[in-house]
Amino acid sequence: MSVTGDMTEELCVNACSTAGYKYAGVEYAGECWCDNSIQNGGASTTTGCDMTCKGDSTELCGGTNHLNVFKRS
Repeated sequence: MSVTGDMTEELCVNACSTAGYKYAGVEYAGECWCDNSIQNGGASTTTGCDMTCKGDSTELCGGTNHLNVFKRS
């Protein structure tokens, strides 16, 4: 599932959680991705997550081919 728009970390996590997904990830400043497993890639340095969120410029929302990933507890 994906959501786009004036994204923030909280909006993404809430959208994914409401839809029943375990993981939420923000990318490219305004994209939100949801899934129940991490299918590609692995941990990376945070230097690739350098785009501010379109919905809150004080937060970082991933970057080019980099997602900030959150897991529902």
